[in-house]
Amino acid sequence: MKMIFLVVGLLSTMMVAAQINNTRDYYLTKSKNQKTIGWILAGSVAGLIVGDQDNSNNGSNNSGLDLGPNFDVGLWLVGGGIAAGLASIPFFISSRKNARKAGAIGLSNQKIVMPQGSAFTTKMQPTVSLKIPL
Repeated sequence: MKMIFLVVGLLSTMMVAAQINNTRDYYLTKSKNQKTIGWILAGSVAGLIVGDQDNSNNGSNNSGLDLGPNFDVGLWLVGGGIAAGLASIPFFISSRKNARKAGAIGLSNQKIVMPQGSAFTTKMQPTVSLKIPL
C-alpha cells in the first residue's frame, strides 16, 4: 500500500513539473503571438491613413477638406486606422503580462541537507520556482 502511494506521488510530481515547463513555453508563445498581432494592427494604422491621403488627393485640387464623393471613404479609412491603433494597445499590454508570467515560472535544482547516520549529506532535489513581483 505504501508503494502505491509512493508511485502515485512521484507520478503526480512529474506531471506537475511537465505542466509547469509547458506553461512557461505557452506563455512565451502567447506573448510573441500577441506582440505580432499588436505590431500588425499598429502598422495598419499607417497604411489606412496613407490610403486615405491617396484617396483624398485623387481628383481634388488640394485646397483643404474635400467634401466630394470620396469623403465617406476617407472618413471610414481614418476611422478604421484609429480603431486599429486603439485595438493594438491591449495586445501589447497583455503580451507584456504574459512575458512576465513566463519569466516568473521556472524549474531548478536545489541542494537540501539530509542527515545520514551521524553526518549530513547534500542531495539535489528538483524544485519549482515562482517569482512574485511586489
